[in-house]
Amino acid sequence: MSKRAKQKRISPYRQRAINPTGGLSIITNKFDRAFDLLQLEDEQITTLGITNWSSFGKMLSGTSPTIDDWAIITNSMNMALLLAEDGYGIEHQEQFNRALEGMTRMYFRGKRTGLWRFDGLAINDVRDALELHDQQCVLVSKGDIKRAMIAVLERIDAGHVYHIEAVAA
Repeated sequence: MSKRAKQKRISPYRQRAINPTGGLSIITNKFDRAFDLLQLEDEQITTLGITNWSSFGKMLSGTSPTIDDWAIITNSMNMALLLAEDGYGIEHQEQFNRALEGMTRMYFRGKRTGLWRFDGLAINDVRDALELHDQQCVLVSKGDIKRAMIAVLERIDAGHVYHIEAVAA
């Protein structure tokens, strides 16, 4: 056998791995980036506002508010705080923190008594913060809202939540 016949033949062709989605991932990524730049639609802003303000109204009037109403408003305040940190009303961070303090006091009181109502300070703080959050929603992009939601969940999972003494409630 000749030397050439003994050598393993090396082919210049190498088969590449096949992407099962083809080029769809590239198109999807471009679509996601374009989608993230869009502003919230009027209907979305209205729906967010109605949800927040109806929960707020239930807590003010005492019309059978529940922990779900508390969670809706608290989630909005957390998102508002993160949006403020991202530059949408950074000067109002203290307002959102005061609203979260009021929501935390309400949580302790609600767990203890079963009544999900605001104390005097929290009424004004949360009302002002909800008004500011409504203004943020007009300015913010869908991508910023999505990032804020993800950041809220990451902070909760990491245990970075607001704590006050139960005695203060």
